[in-house]
This record gives sequence, C-alpha cells and structure tokens, in this order.
Amino acid sequence: MNPNGVPVTSMLLSTEVGGGPTDTVPMGIASANGYDFAGLDSAADRSTGVRDVLSYYRGAPATPWPIGDRRRLIVLNGVADSASHAQWKILHNEQFSNGASVQAIINSVMPAAPAGLSFETWTTENSLTSGQDGATDDPDLDGSANLLEFSAGTNPLDRALVPSFTLEKAETGFTFSYERLIDATGITRSLLTGPLDAITAEFTPSEADIAVSPIDDDREKVAVTLPASFGPFIQLRVAEE
Repeated sequence: MNPNGVPVTSMLLSTEVGGGPTDTVPMGIASANGYDFAGLDSAADRSTGVRDVLSYYRGAPATPWPIGDRRRLIVLNGVADSASHAQWKILHNEQFSNGASVQAIINSVMPAAPAGLSFETWTTENSLTSGQDGATDDPDLDGSANLLEFSAGTNPLDRALVPSFTLEKAETGFTFSYERLIDATGITRSLLTGPLDAITAEFTPSEADIAVSPIDDDREKVAVTLPASFGPFIQLRVAEE
C-alpha cells in the first residue's frame, strides 16, 4: 500500500546484466533495488520463446556495457500469487537507473478514477435542479426518492417509471427481485427483513442464492432466494457511501 492508498506490487520483469555471477541473478538485483518480486531474465539474444513477447520490458542501459544492466520498473496491483494474469494491472512502467527510483515511483502512483456513474452526475444528466436533486427528493411524486431511482436506473421525472420489486413464491421458499443500474457507484444496497414495525434484520445472501439477468444495456434484474427465516416483510435499503 503506497502513501496514496493504492495497493501496489513492484516486479523486476526482465533484466540484462553484465558483471559478476551474483548480479546476473534477477532476484538478487530485485532485492538490491527494492523490488517486491523478480520475473523473467531477458537473455541477450532473446532466443527463448516466452521472452520474445516480453522484450519490450528490457528497458534501456542504466550503466555502460559491459559492466551494466538494463532495468525497467513495473508497478502492478493485484494478488501476488494469483493464478490469473487478468488480476494484474500495470499502474506504471518506466526504465530507471537506481534503487531510489523504485520507491519514489511507487509512492507517486495515484488511485484510479472510479469507474461508473455517480449520483451527482446522474442528477445532472436527468436535469434535476436545485431543490429536487437531493437523495431524498421525489420530483415526480411517484413515491420513490431520487437515490432509489438512481439505484434502479429509472427516470426521476417520469412518475410512470418506478423501481420494480417482486416477491415470488417458489417450491423451496420465496424469491425477492429488484432492478439495479449497472454503472451506479457510491451507494450501498442491503436487504432487511422483519415485522412491519421493525424491518431491521440484515442478511447477506450467498452467491449461490443470487441470480442476475440483463434487462437492457444499462440495467439488470437481481433475484435473491430468501432464507426460510425471512420476513414476514422484506425491504431493499439504498444508502450513500
């Protein structure tokens, strides 16, 4: 975790080195220069097949040849022992010449801008003016507050379009369904159950009890299989983070 709150991992992905035997070991160079991990050594002739596709990362000479090396700093986020390379993302890559650069670059990496659609952007896109753009405001008087309409992806100015909720009886119990805007960010959704005067018991369904299906390009339907002990009432609570 760097000072900006970004989880990062630095990896010496490749190196080409001259000098003594110790310096030719990638892990030794990684340790000496502040890397977290060492990757593949880049052979001078790049004859090994897997190295061919990584030749871009060899970098430029840090010191004159033959007593010199090529280094490139790769700053990654992800899980170090992940079996899937898709979980790694390059945050920064730069050739460098000394160990101090490693930590300096790691410290400079800033958090990525959050993806998705914020509530504030949504209110602007829907032309909600001051006095009707708050989370609890209901400009179309359909009984659904703006934050709930944002969560569901419905039009806050069209009272004919309201968030949809269904409770269906199945062979093994009940299924509760609701709509959600796929790109909505900055909100939390939670399911609460209990008697009408105290719908406060929160539960988190397992992944096996959740089924998601598309409605259109922007929205999806979430169907939750409820535990046998739920109820007798259920509520979807949407709150700002």
